[in-house]
Amino acid sequence: MSFGIHSINSLQKRDGIFHVLWRVFSGLKYSRIIFFVLLLLPFTVAKSVVADSVYIDVEVTKGPAKHTNIGLIHAVDSWFTTLATLGFELKDLPPGPLEVKLHTESECDNPGPVYNPYEVESGYRIGDLMQVTVGADGSLVGQHGVKPPLLTADTHKITVTEMRGHTLVFVSHKNSDFVACGKVREGEFEPTR
Repeated sequence: MSFGIHSINSLQKRDGIFHVLWRVFSGLKYSRIIFFVLLLLPFTVAKSVVADSVYIDVEVTKGPAKHTNIGLIHAVDSWFTTLATLGFELKDLPPGPLEVKLHTESECDNPGPVYNPYEVESGYRIGDLMQVTVGADGSLVGQHGVKPPLLTADTHKITVTEMRGHTLVFVSHKNSDFVACGKVREGEFEPTR
């Protein structure tokens, strides 16, 4: 049986898309296997495609402006690279380099030590996420991927799910003072706002 565009259109109107697919694949060798594989494929990979996502409110940690909100970070896992990405929308930070670190505790007033559950001793801690440079106007805007210094198949890659329940701390590169902090909330996936 041969199918043209008009045949498929008339079948689709009369029988629905699954019947059309069944009839198209029925002329092929192994058609039923192919049909069911294609039908079930989205369900088998759906869990691996779903990434975690959370919005993190960031506040000043010292001085008269303590606990003042300075913006937010959208943390999302990339299902493609399996690396977390942080989308910054922050203002009123001190210009220059800052280190972004994940700390063990869930409160900005007492963030605890830098997150390092596997006690990596090579000078790299999993919680040492990245270094960023704040513009002269005090803003930090843009997407930054969280990558370990040496990225191999065996390297532990931190995810947003793993970050939940901890704090993200911005540390001055000059004097190691805490500048700002945000709590990575526990909970469910947060869709893009």
